[in-house]
Amino acid sequence: MKKLFIRLTSILLIMLLICSYLTSAYGFVSAAENNDNQAVLPDNYSNILRNYSPETYGECRTSFLQKRSNGDYQVVCYSDKLYVMTYSSEFVFKSIKSLDLELPKWGGAYLGESFNYVVCGQDRNSEEENGGEVYRIIKYDKDFNRLDSLSLNSDETYTSTPFRSGNVSMDEFNSELNVYTSRLRLDGHQSNLSLRINTNDMSIVNSYELAAFPSIHVSHSFRQIVKYDGANPVYLDLCDAYPERSVYLQSNNGSGSLMNIDGEYGDNRTYAEVSGLEISNTNYLAVGSYLNNLMNNVFISSFDKSSGNVETQWLTKSSPYSPEAVGNPRIVKIDKGKFLVMWMSGTNIDYVLIDGYGNTISSLKTLKFTELSDCEPIYDSGKVVWVNVNNGIVRFSQIDDLSGSGTYKAEFDYKESETAWDGTSDTSWFDDSKNEFNLSSPEQLAGLSKLVNDGNTFNGKTVNLMNDIYLNRKSPITTLEYNNEWIPIAEEKVNTDIYFDGTFNGNNHHIYNMYVSNSYYGGLFGVIGENGIVKAVNNSQGYCNSNGAIASFNRGIIMFCNNRSVIDGFGTNSSWSTDAGGICNRNDNLVYGCKNYGTVYGGGVGGIVGMNSNGGTVNSCGNFGWVQASKNAGGIVNYNYGWLYNCYNKGVLSNAGEGINYGRFLGGIVHFNNSHPAKNIENCYFAGIFDTIYLSPSPIGADEASNCYYLSDEDKNNSGIPLTYKEMTDPSFIEKINGSQPQWMQDTIGINDGLPITIADYNAYKGVYKMPPEIWINYSKNPDNLDLRDGTFTMSFSLYYCEEAPTVSLDNPDIADLTYTTDNKGGTVTLNLKKTGSTNIKLKFNETENNCETVFDYKVTIIGNIVFGDVNSDNTVNAKDRMLFTRYLAKWSGYEDIDMTAADVNSDGGVNAKDRMILTRHLAKWQGYESLPYTK
Repeated sequence: MKKLFIRLTSILLIMLLICSYLTSAYGFVSAAENNDNQAVLPDNYSNILRNYSPETYGECRTSFLQKRSNGDYQVVCYSDKLYVMTYSSEFVFKSIKSLDLELPKWGGAYLGESFNYVVCGQDRNSEEENGGEVYRIIKYDKDFNRLDSLSLNSDETYTSTPFRSGNVSMDEFNSELNVYTSRLRLDGHQSNLSLRINTNDMSIVNSYELAAFPSIHVSHSFRQIVKYDGANPVYLDLCDAYPERSVYLQSNNGSGSLMNIDGEYGDNRTYAEVSGLEISNTNYLAVGSYLNNLMNNVFISSFDKSSGNVETQWLTKSSPYSPEAVGNPRIVKIDKGKFLVMWMSGTNIDYVLIDGYGNTISSLKTLKFTELSDCEPIYDSGKVVWVNVNNGIVRFSQIDDLSGSGTYKAEFDYKESETAWDGTSDTSWFDDSKNEFNLSSPEQLAGLSKLVNDGNTFNGKTVNLMNDIYLNRKSPITTLEYNNEWIPIAEEKVNTDIYFDGTFNGNNHHIYNMYVSNSYYGGLFGVIGENGIVKAVNNSQGYCNSNGAIASFNRGIIMFCNNRSVIDGFGTNSSWSTDAGGICNRNDNLVYGCKNYGTVYGGGVGGIVGMNSNGGTVNSCGNFGWVQASKNAGGIVNYNYGWLYNCYNKGVLSNAGEGINYGRFLGGIVHFNNSHPAKNIENCYFAGIFDTIYLSPSPIGADEASNCYYLSDEDKNNSGIPLTYKEMTDPSFIEKINGSQPQWMQDTIGINDGLPITIADYNAYKGVYKMPPEIWINYSKNPDNLDLRDGTFTMSFSLYYCEEAPTVSLDNPDIADLTYTTDNKGGTVTLNLKKTGSTNIKLKFNETENNCETVFDYKVTIIGNIVFGDVNSDNTVNAKDRMLFTRYLAKWSGYEDIDMTAADVNSDGGVNAKDRMILTRHLAKWQGYESLPYTK
């Protein structure tokens, strides 16, 4: 067993398959941060937007930014108090002041052209006249010195609770300030409210509109935005009921829905957001997100002021087969005919430029590993700037690439085929006398399933997939219809020993539109046997109502396989009910170089493996998809009892919609670790996101993890080590994460946002679907400090996933003689030490069907100051040594023990009278015997 051996401590010298590295330009857009001069707010305050699934209700913004006329930036944040900060035009901190909130409920702030405003409130007090004050709008000068205020009571505003289930938006035109918000009315219903204020004397100018049903009434308004188009306000709401269940716009130029929301009136969960509004000469431009193709996606809707026509364009293409965490869009006006639309896309910001009609006028651009916040970005002198606050630390970010060239259109690219599987099984290709078969049709693939499920294990046989296969004409998830149901190869049945024990080589082809119902166990396969190998196959745009895209239960090897489908663990009927993994549910042997790009959900799920048993290894795998759980989830493995190395997670972990109150834990790499020996989670990193408000997730997951890292600028007190994007993309990080058996390299081919990739990633990119053997070493002595007097050194090794034994050699054979015995399971290397110095024991593995050519080097250093002739080990050679030597050779009692290495003065491997004679002549200073060892 692996646990009997010490993990190898040498370095991986070369992998000859990696013969050249490509270079790639990433086109990073600068993100300016005031790292050297940070104003510190309360450490529990952050304004970062990390929830990618729109919440039911809006929230009041807490951070605001403006460029002052003197060139300084003014930043205003609300936490326990209102904090007002000043920064130079180079983002250098200058000053900070704090103000107490005058009423207990925070509403918002507005940094106007000549004055600043703060809105706060409190609930109705029935014991006070008119229900007491519920809104207060406070006017300040630009340095936040208080000037005046307006107070409004409960009865006159028909308000029981201000800001209820919504937010506060403000804009001004000349001396009019519009405060647009939500309220719980006196009749118990929630709706919108517009307060139009004359800022000269802080008086209300639309008191007639404060009743229960004003002219702009919106029932169940969960988001509110107001902008002035000249002297006329334009209102935008996310509404659940009247006048429509929609993203609804109202203006002097007309009103109407910009995005219809499915569902019944009063169903508060809309799965939508609206977060930006801008005005061009011809159109109103609104951005938000909503469900498209079953996933949250970003849209821009354009309302034509002349005709009232609405056009909507989707800016993202997240799908269940390739889910992206997109949301929180923003729109920033550059000039009258040019706008920037930006949104969160995983850990990046994507953005495009649009014209005044809502048409894209640039290609898609990306700002790597930067976040959006509730601070509205502003345009300033050729750049878009906003403020991010993480745990009280203020940082500025900016976009300065605002070039409007190119085009962009987000399109869902679903594969369909008119020559899909007809539902029959063709076994005519099988001939038991042959050992290799090529399959090119879905009927032949179904024939393989029938043969294996009838008891043929295919032991010693290889099946090659020669082209892409379509099991249904269309994707079952998009149409919710299917003609053919797939029965997994070696479908796992209770009390039936059915398994696939051959080799299945997918040659990187895709199996499209697979549907597996909850009547079966597995995906493409059910059970892979101990000798089974499944490699280089993609399960794409399918729906497995079971527990693994490639298999349910793996006892063999799954390598270089990818999931691009939906794995629905809630539907499984296996003994591991409601559990699932993107590649397989249970692994008892090896999963190597595999990726999850799809959606995996269930009770307890892993992006790659549901449960990795005490005999299982997961190595060099990555998650890019969406992992959702009602109980717990790990980005790579949910439950780990074995070994997990060299893996990374760039995907999303979140609570599933079902059973959300049962959620327990989300781990970026693993949820639960009980491996023996301990610390068998090594050399991994997490650079993904947690889309949850229900749990306190952990970037790595297990306290036992060793040499693991996560992308963050804050310390989450996890077993992993936090690193910034700059640190994680620095070449020095490769040396850190490589640990004892290097498997990492820089992303020189541009496939991973510059973050480290594995050797498996590189090989797959080059179309080489082979892996290095895994080697575990046990030393008889410390190889870095061998004493020449010890005479010998032994290194034994065990090999895993190795098809042929290695050749073994020494770089410097002058200092030791090498003997060894070896096979493809392991071996023993013995060194007979001859002189001091260093050398490398080199184990070379030739390329085979599944192993790449690999060389492992193990350095040994031989030390020891041996003085030949010094048989009594007192560091001098004199007559005492000759006397002791003489009595040893005469076999006197009490003189049996001498330093045999020092006594072999002629270095012929024996200790005898010849050595005594040479020592005698050396002491007598005979010519030719001046130095030892003597060489004739």
